[in-house]
Parts: sequence; C-alpha cells; structure tokens
Amino acid sequence: MLGVEPRILCLIKNTVLPFYNSLGRSLDRYVRVPVRQNVVYTIQDNKGAVLQTQLVPIHEKVLQLSERNSENVEHASSATVELIFKASLPALGYASYFVTTAPVSQENSQFNEMGASTDMMIGTSMLGLEFDQTTGLITGLLKNNISLPMTQSYGYYTGDVSSGAYIFTPVNFVSLSNGKVDLTVYKGPLVHEVHQTYSDPFS
Repeated sequence: MLGVEPRILCLIKNTVLPFYNSLGRSLDRYVRVPVRQNVVYTIQDNKGAVLQTQLVPIHEKVLQLSERNSENVEHASSATVELIFKASLPALGYASYFVTTAPVSQENSQFNEMGASTDMMIGTSMLGLEFDQTTGLITGLLKNNISLPMTQSYGYYTGDVSSGAYIFTPVNFVSLSNGKVDLTVYKGPLVHEVHQTYSDPFS
C-alpha cells in the first residue's frame, strides 16, 4: 500500500472495502489503507462490529515522491498516514469492511496511537528485533527470550559486464551504510513498525 498508484480511497468519506481469499484456508491479515490524517476512521465488519484500528505515518521519503505530488489529480495523493486493521477472510470466500469517517476532535482523536516510541525493540520476547539507539541499526534477533546477534547493512555491486539470469560478474561492492541511520519506531495496538533512513535516496 506504499506505492505511488492513484490513491482514490483517501478522498472518499464513506466506502466499502471488499477482500477476496483465493486460498483453501481462512486468513487473518493486517490491511493498510492510505488515508488523510485530519479524519477519524471507523471500520465495521459485515455484522456491524467495530474493529480496532491503528494509524501509522507514511514515511516522509514516500510523501516526497514527485508522483504523489503531481498536478495530475489522477496520480496525486493527500494521504499522509496508513489506516491499519485486521481483516478475517474465510476460505475461498470474501469479506467486506465498511469505512465511515468523522471530523477530528479531542473526544475522538485516535492519533495518540501513532506516536514514536523510545523503545528500541519491536515484536515480543517470542519473536522480535533489537536496535541500537545510537546507530539505528539492527543488533539482534530475539526468539524465545534468547537474543541472537545480528548485523544490518545495505549496498550495491558495480561491474563492467552486464549480469543476467545465470551470470553475476561484479567488480566491487559499494556500501550504502555510513554507520548511522535515522531510526523511528512506531508501536500501536496492532502492529510495530520501524522507519530507517540511510540517505536521501535510500530508506
């Protein structure tokens, strides 16, 4: 949901979101819908039950994409956050979820769910990731209360000869890591999310 395709949903006040499950087993999935920030959203299932939701900011580098700020209304987007909720889909079936909106007020504001967290760990003690607060990089994988050391780096290979499906002929490796990244951790009732920014073109 973080691409740059037309974002019509963020302009609609009340709508229905249909989902189809082509698998032979039921599924529970977290759905992400790009929406505007100055609105409170309510999600209901087909029985009228109100679902728990969470708002997470769209990464600022995504918001800065030229395609999102196009003068062409078809491609422009006013979405600044993602609305997240858990959808339950039956095997080989579909489910519809109903979205209603209301203006933001102090009584119904839900933006306290999207604040940045100072905790440098996401997940649980059963399965999680640990981050270094100074460098912003992953330092360990937490599984079953056991911390396993882990390192994180990104880069690309350069070469004089074009590589193909069955050949890889790099000359050298260029690291994109400078030892420190900007890290923001978002924690809410449904998901934990990490935003890392290495450089202007890489996040």
